Amino acid sequence: MDLSESHLVGAALHWARVGYRSHAPRLLALLLGWAGVWVLVELLVVGSGSRPGRPVWTVLHLGYFWGTAYWEVAMLRGALGAFDGTAPSGRGALLDHVAVLRFLVLKLLLLPLVILGMVFLVAPGIYCMARLGPAVFFVADGPAGPWTALALGNRATAGRRGRLMLLCLFLLLFNLLGAALLGLGLVVTVPMSLLACAHAFRAISPKGAAR
Repeated sequence: MDLSESHLVGAALHWARVGYRSHAPRLLALLLGWAGVWVLVELLVVGSGSRPGRPVWTVLHLGYFWGTAYWEVAMLRGALGAFDGTAPSGRGALLDHVAVLRFLVLKLLLLPLVILGMVFLVAPGIYCMARLGPAVFFVADGPAGPWTALALGNRATAGRRGRLMLLCLFLLLFNLLGAALLGLGLVVTVPMSLLACAHAFRAISPKGAAR
């Protein structure tokens, strides 16, 4: 597997295409669990009749971020495991409460930055994803906490952010295309994006460099 930085984008996309057939079913099963949490929370919000900003509405949406974090950590670990050849299995892979708590804090820190960046001409949001996005993998790969993961992500992406921005832009457009096809295209684009990002993370992380 080519982990050279000069071929980072091409190699990541190639791995995503080659690995899709073998690893997509597991990733899609986890994505289905994520979607189930989202649907459940929306049904509870509608059933409660609570308006935005009200205590019940706020608690339910915080519950959404917490509930989906379990599935998101599992998907990140699944993508890394697919690349490493050591896909995690069992309840421990999904119910790692410490990792999920760290991931939740990190997500709540990163999400506003990315959204604000996307609002301001898109490019700042893509830059934020390229510069700090690998932090989510550092948390999932363990045992880094949110602040340590941000520092590791910032350090790992130094000098590589241009190529990572190109990868982020491609994956953003790729998933928008998948969503535009009545959402059905996400069955292809989401697993491939996870696999591509896992490959890119291993290419720039200390563990990947050691390999």
